[in-house]
Amino acid sequence: MKIGTTSYIYPDNIIPNAEKLCGLVEDLQLILFEGEDYSNLPTVNDIKVLSEITKNSGLSYTVHLPIDLDVCSSEENFRKFSLTRTLEIMELTNPLNPTGFVLHLPRKSVISEGEWQRCASESLSAIYEKYPVDSLYVENLSYPISLLEPVINNFNSNLCLDISHAVRCGDDWENYFELYFDRIGVIHFYGPESDSEGHLGLQKADRSFVNSAVKKLVTDGFDGLLILEVFGKEDFFESMTILKEELGKWQKKSL
Repeated sequence: MKIGTTSYIYPDNIIPNAEKLCGLVEDLQLILFEGEDYSNLPTVNDIKVLSEITKNSGLSYTVHLPIDLDVCSSEENFRKFSLTRTLEIMELTNPLNPTGFVLHLPRKSVISEGEWQRCASESLSAIYEKYPVDSLYVENLSYPISLLEPVINNFNSNLCLDISHAVRCGDDWENYFELYFDRIGVIHFYGPESDSEGHLGLQKADRSFVNSAVKKLVTDGFDGLLILEVFGKEDFFESMTILKEELGKWQKKSL
């Protein structure tokens, strides 16, 4: 199992975070944003610098595509724009040979279930025309995974399992972990979020939750990427300490 975290642990841009974290984690999830008046997309030169960091340290990258885009939007123009930008950003970052691209399928403007599935499916189909199915990880969000299943099962899509999203909306994440085990290559892990605090460090979570989650991953033999999806130095370092303790405990028991 590889351990990763986000590119926003230090209050700085992506490259300084990569330089500081390359000896602490094996993978860095590049959290990308793009709006009308802001963007943190790397330049072509930034991509070269990040590639050099990989050569020197072995650090890999996972690309989290911008959450500001909506490839499922019922507004056709915005959906097409979002799809075009998503493909352009995948092309920009593809030289990093990412572990995978993480994509949201939002439900911000659902007219009907059939229409949402059509929009999502058309966008995924366009992405898969240019990129292999196994390069993309569709993340479950704060809505039941059952609503996502008709779309991802149609394409046999890979899943980025966000454990805390699943917990928040009442899904049995362990059941979905078993059901889609062969298609889950990336897992997001952090303290179950609250409306006021967002992604929490593991030190702020019930230790029994952390213990049971790590136990499940280790005993079932998950060998993909576990991303501590936290933001900030305190949450990262305290979460890493707790995660290492739990991994050590269950890895010894599984021998």
